[in-house]
Amino acid sequence: MIGHFCLAATAAADGAVLLMSLAGAAFAAEPPASQAVFWHEAEIGVQAPDSIGPPTAQRDAASGGAYLMGGATLSKKGNAVSYELELPQAIDGAQIIFRYARLHWRRTMTPAHIGVEVAGGGESLKGEAEFPDTGGWGYKPSEWRLAAAKLGSLKAGKCTIKLTGLGDDNDVVTDGFFIASEGFKISAAELALTAIAITSDGYVGLQSATTVNQDADRTLRLAARSFSKEPLVTLAMGKTAESAVPLKPAGADTGKDGAILAKFELPPKLDDGNYVAVATGQWPQCRIVVPVVLAGRFLGSLDREMQSLETFTAELAKSPKPDDVRCSADFQHLVEYLKANGKRLSNAASAPVDAYKQGLAAQEVILNPAPLVEDMRRALTQGCETMRRLKAGQNPYAGRLGDLRRAYRSAASGEMVVYRVVVPSDYGKADKTPFILMLHGGGQDENYFPSLDGGKLLKMLDSRGYLLVCPRYIGNSPNFVADMIQLIELMRKEYPKIDPARTYCTGLSMGGFGTYTLATTHPELFAAICCVSGTGRPERAEKLKTVPMLILQGGTDEVVPPPGAERVAARMKELGENVQLHIFPVYGHDYHGEEYLKLTLDFFDRYSK
Repeated sequence: MIGHFCLAATAAADGAVLLMSLAGAAFAAEPPASQAVFWHEAEIGVQAPDSIGPPTAQRDAASGGAYLMGGATLSKKGNAVSYELELPQAIDGAQIIFRYARLHWRRTMTPAHIGVEVAGGGESLKGEAEFPDTGGWGYKPSEWRLAAAKLGSLKAGKCTIKLTGLGDDNDVVTDGFFIASEGFKISAAELALTAIAITSDGYVGLQSATTVNQDADRTLRLAARSFSKEPLVTLAMGKTAESAVPLKPAGADTGKDGAILAKFELPPKLDDGNYVAVATGQWPQCRIVVPVVLAGRFLGSLDREMQSLETFTAELAKSPKPDDVRCSADFQHLVEYLKANGKRLSNAASAPVDAYKQGLAAQEVILNPAPLVEDMRRALTQGCETMRRLKAGQNPYAGRLGDLRRAYRSAASGEMVVYRVVVPSDYGKADKTPFILMLHGGGQDENYFPSLDGGKLLKMLDSRGYLLVCPRYIGNSPNFVADMIQLIELMRKEYPKIDPARTYCTGLSMGGFGTYTLATTHPELFAAICCVSGTGRPERAEKLKTVPMLILQGGTDEVVPPPGAERVAARMKELGENVQLHIFPVYGHDYHGEEYLKLTLDFFDRYSK
């Protein structure tokens, strides 16, 4: 049976599926009638008051590709969302089981509590579910858990399900929920898959990582479970979903909770590149399309290339030549970056994540960072070209456009400061180039803005001819101002076409506060600034007499609430200074890339020193 598994199975007492044979279907035991199961995606058909903002957002790791977001949706006592749905059959002793993710990142956080009310058939049933910490917001498969609440007997037909926050700081990310009889059992562990599709009939998910060393392991693994019949699943792969071809079955095992773990064999001699895996379940009926990166050739050559860069980095450290001295920090950073992420790709290391930083990252919303392998390839190419130029006695960066990873030594502390500089495509033709310093939030790093929205921000900046620099920094560092001023001066020296009269700064959250601090400390440097979800003390506003300021603020932001921005704007208006405040009623503490950046660049384009 090339291209699919027909998995003959029988139902265990707990409703799990146990592998019996890989041959044709032998039999499929129907579950007891009491084990009725109904699954509903949390993002489908949700209704929420306009005042609490959009209730859903995209999340690749979630079933269906989206989720009911935390934040303002259910985080405050009394906030509510509801669903209109139809149960296909009556369910005795019903329970509701949520698939959710949650991280305790603020000191005030305790387990979330959500009230559940099901109304239909002239009856109303109520319950309450508790949502403890899961260690993350659902960016990793292991961060999803299950929470249940007992409801009672439900009639078939139309019903309304209302979810109500029962406390403050009640943030929960909800993928979806089962409504099932009390005899139905499922575990969070079996649903902890790289990508998954869940239905009322069962689930199909990819167990393999999405970055694959095809030279070391030529199999992809699926997990499948049916709640009533034997799973029948296929797996195909290609450059696009339309061009995907079936993969050959390579065996199967019984995994956790009785789910079937089916292996499929990759064709030999597949080149590195971006592919999609298409998993299709005929039973359960579902389909997922998962981006997969093959990186075996790259990983196989990485150690050799790294050794060359490391040797050269050691040589630079001993060289007195100005270009060598300047590039020494670049090479140290590139080596550290490639080493750390090489281990990450090989699953040999997992860096610990600070809970508060991870919590901020979720609020700042970065969902799809640039593909890691492509970033690493670009960094390796950059390092090899810089090494070639230095060995040839050439200017290491003259004429180089686009995205470059670089670093410098802080004059104040001696520490290495990492940054990304993006040189516009028309830099060589321009007489003068506007320059923008973009500061990330407290949960992010130098990759935040370049990676946001799949690189759309870089395209917008390039279309307007802006040279961009994004540093990695610590906002409360005593050297923050000195380090940023040093970076601006360094950029002007290395890119002499930067227009001092058109130098700007913007940032999100911690970066918004940092922008305000820089501009009120050195107003002579900036033609205009934009603070997003973060400003500063109103008493410093008098320093901005010569610096027009745009403030962008989410109206439902609970991390940096709107009153802070309103106070700064009011003070600037009292002083007769140039300020524009935009409060977006349903936005929270995140950067809405295309909308926010367009407003920012339109504002900046109006001002020069």
